[in-house]
Formats: sequence, structure tokens, C-alpha cells
Amino acid sequence: MRSILAMGIIAILLSACNPLESSELSLEDAIPDNAALIFRVNDPTTLRLDLQNCDFVLPSSGGEKEPNLMHLLEQLKGLTTEDPGYLVALPNAADSLSYIYISEIQPAKQASDSLSTGEVSDEKEVDVEELKEINTPWFSSETGSLRFSGKDSLLITEKKWLKSDTHPDRELVPLLKSAGQGKTASLFIQASQLDSLYANSEVQKGSGWTDLAHSLALDLHTSQDLLQWTGVGTTTDSVPTLLSLFANTQPVVNTLAGLSPEGADGLLTISFTDEAVFNANQRKQYTGEKVADTLFQTTEEVGLVFQGTNKAVLINTYGALSLSEFLQDSRSSVYEYQGKEIGILESSPILENAFPAFISDFKVTHYTVIDNAFIFCENKRFTELIIRNINSGKTFDNSVIYESARSELAEASSLLLIADGRKLENEIGKYIPKALLADDSSDLPEHVFAFQLVADRSFCHLNTFVKRKSSSRKKQG
Repeated sequence: MRSILAMGIIAILLSACNPLESSELSLEDAIPDNAALIFRVNDPTTLRLDLQNCDFVLPSSGGEKEPNLMHLLEQLKGLTTEDPGYLVALPNAADSLSYIYISEIQPAKQASDSLSTGEVSDEKEVDVEELKEINTPWFSSETGSLRFSGKDSLLITEKKWLKSDTHPDRELVPLLKSAGQGKTASLFIQASQLDSLYANSEVQKGSGWTDLAHSLALDLHTSQDLLQWTGVGTTTDSVPTLLSLFANTQPVVNTLAGLSPEGADGLLTISFTDEAVFNANQRKQYTGEKVADTLFQTTEEVGLVFQGTNKAVLINTYGALSLSEFLQDSRSSVYEYQGKEIGILESSPILENAFPAFISDFKVTHYTVIDNAFIFCENKRFTELIIRNINSGKTFDNSVIYESARSELAEASSLLLIADGRKLENEIGKYIPKALLADDSSDLPEHVFAFQLVADRSFCHLNTFVKRKSSSRKKQG
């Protein structure tokens, strides 16, 4: 009798010491510390309806090894819960991602460490047709006051991360709790952990998440014609990023679309009110010989315009006498075309040296000046095409591409990248992760892609979206 009583006491003590049985575990504390993506869902029902109605959320062709954010949104279609929670993406042994949804449950529904399939785990009535669309069922396991759901039954049954002493970053937890107020859903990206997943893979090529920022917090907005992420990005002093190039800078109003040809495939612009601050940031990340600061110290905007195999660099200034004199002294000849002078230069890397963060493989041979703006090209034909378009008013700011995106953009941008669908996929991949692009699918509507960064002294606002093209071109007044 005593031995039975002793065994009972030991069992009770072991149960009390089991961290998995803690009823005080919060949603945020239950998130694995190695989570690469954390998607906070405030209103699952509305989110599912929004995703079903959005023409840009299609089955991903890349599967779970594909870092495209569309695949993350697809996972939510398999959830039948109406409870707010977190969809978490974890690296797994197969060098891909496993997804877990963590939510709170009512005390009356708790069944500690029970496991069931998605068809019966949710005690609310579930539409049978919706479940038939799920290729792999979701399983649920309950621990304390929390429910863990996922397609990997072993992962959510064992929940090994709850047994460790590791927890989410202390700076991240308050952001998770306070973010997305009034929003249907918000996404948190821990860049280094997401990049490490693809470090030895061919899946992710070009710029990685750590090249963009240290971490990102983005709210999701959708409609039938739009899929948009807006939020903020953070940086650290120890790791150079795209965002850190604009530290302590402020943007100016975008004007370079008015100097780009209407038929361009896309445009990349950067801007700042103080070139010296931007140049100092750039010098921290790039070494090598630079052009004398006096040539570009009055620069406010720098742009790259792409059309087919042609590329041009646009520089808007508030007066650049030294640059004008330098070009006049350097040109071998000059001729007039439709009222504008075109100077011919020896092939030169002058712009690559001045703006290595954004300009590469560009050798200037022709240039023209329009008011305080300088237009540089690699050949005569594209220079003349740009002049013809400017003279006739057929510029990029009047194009279907720009007009389709205009309503979603802020007037001033530290960086703006806008493109016709995926036409500039390789160029875009030099600056930001391709995972922000829409899937390469013929089922998608014709659309524009845009990425906008607005520096605000110590941090950056981000805005990126894919949007259906407008059906008609802006009419000239």
C-alpha cells in the first residue's frame, strides 16, 4: 500500500515539473526561438475569406522549399479554426519549413497533450468541402491552455522546444503582443534565421533577407486585385543592409518617372536630402576608389530605368555646376537632337564608382542635361528615345505600370522599385529578396510589382505589393 502511495506521489511531482503541463504558458512564450517566420492572425475567418478572394494567392510551384511568401499564405487555407493565434514557420531536418499554428483554447475544451486530426480536433462545425481541398490533414495537440496545429503530427505532439529554456527574442515579444492592432494579420521575419535555411541551397539566389534588414514587421492588406505588405524594418550596427544605407536620411518627392520613357519595363530610384550622409553610409559598406564628392554633392535623386536590354541612369540635382563642367571637359564631341545637346564620352565607370550600392556594369557613353537633371546612357539610340519621349509627354509617370501603382505609393521615397510583373526579376533580386515577388504563374493577372522604402531617421517604413494593371492609360489633360 505504501509503495503504491509513493508511486502516486512521484507521478504527481513529475507531472507538476513537466513544462509541457504549464497552464501559464502564453502564446508568445510558446513560439519556438528558431522560428524564421511568425504570422500573427487576429481574425482567421476574415483572413481566409480575403485570401480566397485575392487573385494573387495561388498554389505555389516551389513547395515548402520555396521562400516565396505566397506559400506562407497558402498554409492558412488549411486551417479551420476561428481562434486568433500565430502561424509559425520552423526549419526542419529536410532543410525546408514546417508550419505550426498556436492558439488559445477555452478551459472547458482543454485535453492535455491529446492528438487528433483536423477533421475532429476543431469542436466548431467545419465545412466538409473546405476540408476536401486540403491535401494533407492538420493535426491538433493541446497543452495547458494552448492548442498546437500542424501537418507534422510528431512535431506538434513532442513540442520539444517547450522543454528547453530558450524563448523568443526579448525585443520581439512586446512587438508581437502590440503589433497588428486593428489588422487582420501581421508578419514578422527574422532575417538571419530565414536566410540560414537556404544557405546551401540553389532555391534562393541574389539578395537575401539579411541584405535587406535585420528583422521585418509587416501588416497584410488584400483585395481581389491587390496583395500588399506594409510595416517597418530594423537594422543593427554590426550588419550592413539595404536599409542601413538610408540611416539618418530623409527622402524627397519622386520626380524621375517624369524623365523615363513610357515603354520602360521598370524603374529604380533612390533619394535623400543630404548626399553627404548617404555617401558616408555607402562608404561603410563599399570600399574602393570613389569619384570626388564635389561632383555629386548636390544630388537629390538617382534612378535606373530599364527597357528591354537598354538601361539609363538618371540623376536629379538642385544645381550641379561642377558635374556639368566635368562632363563638358570629358566629352569627345557633342551634337543636338530635338533641341537637346547629347554629349559623347569615352566609356567610363564614373557612376559605378559614385553609387556602387545601386549601379554596376554600367559604362557611360552618352549623356544629356535637362534643367537640373542628367541622363546617362550606354548608347546613342536609347538617349535619343528618352529625349523623344520627354518632348512628347510619353513618360513613365503616364504609363499603365506607374498609374496602376500610384495610389498605393507615398509621394516621397528613399527607394522605389516599380516593375512590369516579373520582367525585372533578376534586377530586382540584386536589391531585395525575390520571395517578395508574386509566383511565376500564367494564372496570375497582368500586374505591377512595387517596393518602396521611406527612411525616417532611425528606422524605415516599408511598402511592397503586387497589383492588377489598370485597364486604361492615364489620359493627358
